[in-house]
Amino acid sequence: MAENYPIMLNIEGKACVVIGGGDVAARKIGGLLDAQANVTIISPQITPAIHSRLDAIKWVQSVYQTGMLEAYQPFLVFAATNDPDINNQITSEAHQLGALVNQADDASSADFQNVVTLDRSPLKIMISTGGASPALAKHLKQIINNVVGNEYAVLAQWLQELRPVANVRLNTQPDRQKLYETILASDILMLLRQQKIDQAYAQFQHLTQAVRQST
Repeated sequence: MAENYPIMLNIEGKACVVIGGGDVAARKIGGLLDAQANVTIISPQITPAIHSRLDAIKWVQSVYQTGMLEAYQPFLVFAATNDPDINNQITSEAHQLGALVNQADDASSADFQNVVTLDRSPLKIMISTGGASPALAKHLKQIINNVVGNEYAVLAQWLQELRPVANVRLNTQPDRQKLYETILASDILMLLRQQKIDQAYAQFQHLTQAVRQST
């Protein structure tokens, strides 16, 4: 069996359709809205969690019927009903429209799988077992959560702001790599972990300035 290809998709403004109104659908919708997708849900009933998001999504209050997807020309489709036959039908119709499909009850029929995500924005750590064991993925998330704290989010933000400057000022990849390795080998993460943000930022500024002057 071929390996899945790991990517992050930009789905801002893209049509995404979720069929099903239970807890699985609610989790899918939450992630889609975070990504600013254009979300439609098709289901006769929805959970309170989904109902609380109706200001941001379109709800078609109906059981799924043949051909319903075509009107939305979806980029992504999530088949998340409690009926395997309906999920299979949705997957088949979505493929005919050229959409990518996530089928909640059959990973082998899906084009993609959702992953467990640890969010330290702009840093995101994603964990997948390839559908083998979602429970194991959640367990690993807890382990990583205890190791990767918010200090990494702060440093990631600083590095994100630094990168375009470094790309202009440092002409070669080895020079840029030296800059980043110097930062990561410093005490910055330790200082951030100790909530000494001003000291950490002062060291960040010093190290980046020193490296730039040495080039």
